[in-house]
Amino acid sequence: MHLTRHTLPPAPKREEYAAPAMKAISHRLSKHGSPAAAADFQALLKEQPASVAPPAVSSPTTGGPYSAGLPAVLVAPPVVAPPATGLPAAIAALQNGGLMSNPTGNNALSGGTIPYNPNYYATLEAATRLAQQVGGTVVDMRGQISNNQSEYYINLPNGTTINAGNLVAICNNPLYKDNTGIMDHMIAEVLNNNAIGTTGVGAGQYTVRNGQISYDPYTQVSAPPVYRT
Repeated sequence: MHLTRHTLPPAPKREEYAAPAMKAISHRLSKHGSPAAAADFQALLKEQPASVAPPAVSSPTTGGPYSAGLPAVLVAPPVVAPPATGLPAAIAALQNGGLMSNPTGNNALSGGTIPYNPNYYATLEAATRLAQQVGGTVVDMRGQISNNQSEYYINLPNGTTINAGNLVAICNNPLYKDNTGIMDHMIAEVLNNNAIGTTGVGAGQYTVRNGQISYDPYTQVSAPPVYRT
């Protein structure tokens, strides 16, 4: 048996990889730098796209920006309660302490005018302020005597009627102003019409604390004691 020797052809030779040609930079930075090289470097920086900051995320509760992943902090505005103004302080803030100046009446005998006590003549502003505080309504009763000006009264919800000037005069009394307890007692006494010697106590009860007035129609105030001789 005769064997024939076959020789395999040589494998094709792979071409060597040639890197693509790079665009040459005409100006290169020198070792120590130069004005021209610095200008080229600044030009390269300008070609870089500007970084864009991510949009701020609004808080769904406060509407302001907050960091993602962190709970929004709710900051409630401070609530300032308006200062409570008691009746004496409200009256003291009025011009002339809420009283008319130089009220007069007609003298039926001489035909002239006579001076009246200002403590019976509250101004309309003062009478309106009182009515708001005590829950009453203002009425002008100038016709009951020979007045040359209005004389304001207040119809109270307890069924009594008081002279607005009398209540203003109590608020202006310098002796009562120095003692809040006495001032409160005197105001309540006029509103309830239960001072000693008076009749026709009002229905319900007025309570005064530090000049603040409240009315309870379901609690009956005590009638003043009756002294007999």
